[in-house]
Amino acid sequence: MSDTNMGKLYKDVRNARGLTLSEASQDVGISSYSRFENGLSDINNSRLGWSQEALALYASDLRNHAVLAPVHLDTLAYSWGTDTTGLHQNLAAIAQLHVAPDNLFWHLVADALTELVQLQAEPQIKRRRLSSGVQARISHYLLHHVYGLNDYDFALTIMPALDPNLALLIGYHAYQDMRDSDDYGHTIYYYQTIAVVSEAAIVAVNGGLAPDQLSRVHAMLAACELEESFGVVRSFDCMYAKSLLAVNTAKTDAQLHAEHVALVQVAADVVIAPRYQYIRASELQSGRLVAAELVD
Repeated sequence: MSDTNMGKLYKDVRNARGLTLSEASQDVGISSYSRFENGLSDINNSRLGWSQEALALYASDLRNHAVLAPVHLDTLAYSWGTDTTGLHQNLAAIAQLHVAPDNLFWHLVADALTELVQLQAEPQIKRRRLSSGVQARISHYLLHHVYGLNDYDFALTIMPALDPNLALLIGYHAYQDMRDSDDYGHTIYYYQTIAVVSEAAIVAVNGGLAPDQLSRVHAMLAACELEESFGVVRSFDCMYAKSLLAVNTAKTDAQLHAEHVALVQVAADVVIAPRYQYIRASELQSGRLVAAELVD
């Protein structure tokens, strides 16, 4: 049985936009889409992508459709979940929602953000891991829930605190969904997918995964074409991830090392402070760079 409230959201938005079932359903099919709107069945998230674009629906709408949510996970996504002030602000905002006991998504977010706050006190990047119970719930939501895959803000926020194997799985899942789209290079989620794949690579390298485990993410990054429309931050994500993979497979290559030093130093200017602090700590703890090679 479908999420009746979610189907109603799509129906209400379609009516508000003045679209017909045919226009909103795109390649889903009118009959299936009508059943979804009326809470009689679910539709796979990847098949709903074009409908979301036609309706101008985004992950924040899908999360917040039942409440007026003063929650801004997008700011946390840009800091890789390391902005302690932002974490507290979002937790306070969630507390204002008076979420119903059965709203599993907001309870998951609150539990994950609460653990992220506690993990900020852990100096070792590798030890900043969410509890196994929360990770299991995150895995179910992002990999199996019909709307989880498009929730990039949440995925990027918690990714650095996931088991590296789970991070890789989420990166591959997002990438494959993008590749399955007919015109993936122009979907509304393309640049967010690049961010998810890139961050999965970063977490995997920092988590010490073996080269054979990283071969899949290396291939994904190689297939991702950088475009100006990604913006400075997303472009940096991809370049940094590629550089991490390179220096960890050829650590004695002087040229690769010099290029990585230059890239990390650029990060001090092009990314926000909480993210750079994570990058700096991971570089020092991994032994890839020494303090003299980092921007203070």
